[in-house]
Amino acid sequence: MVAFALPETSKDAAVQSRLPVNQGGYSVRISAGSDAGGIALTEIFGADREDSPVRSMNVSTLGFVGTGDEVLAPGFVIRGTGSKRVLIRAVGPGQTQLGVSGVLTDPRIAVYSAGAGAPMASNDDWGGGAALKATFTEVGAFSILDSSKDAAVIVTLPAGAFTVVVSGAGSSSGVALVEVYDLDP
Repeated sequence: MVAFALPETSKDAAVQSRLPVNQGGYSVRISAGSDAGGIALTEIFGADREDSPVRSMNVSTLGFVGTGDEVLAPGFVIRGTGSKRVLIRAVGPGQTQLGVSGVLTDPRIAVYSAGAGAPMASNDDWGGGAALKATFTEVGAFSILDSSKDAAVIVTLPAGAFTVVVSGAGSSSGVALVEVYDLDP
């Protein structure tokens, strides 16, 4: 667990907390203080020992995807020496069943290893495949229509740092939900 230092005079926020297990999901909401807004980075670190019986199963972020360089780019880190299977979803149209409006109509996913120029995996229009649907059910992810333009990929990644870049096909923009599920117990 390594976080970069924040200057003492910074207006950044940080909190350390021990969260109860089996209490459902937790959310972190970022809002602008007295300043006008901008880009924010939220980091969540698991401080438990590696042999702890508790582990994170899913992290997600909801944000606006614009055009050009205005992508949504959450990152995650896999610790250890082996590899890990993960399910990554970028849900735009599938959020309408949850009452979300202004969604990204056609999200695309590209998964990058830290410092890499080419994606390790990518997807546009998940396609309704049986293996992906079974995995959605296995991890407790809400279902999305087979014909939706949402994106999803299962990928095996080595230990390291990764970024999921979500953009809109055809210069589309809107709100996207990016989810990363751990598929290895």
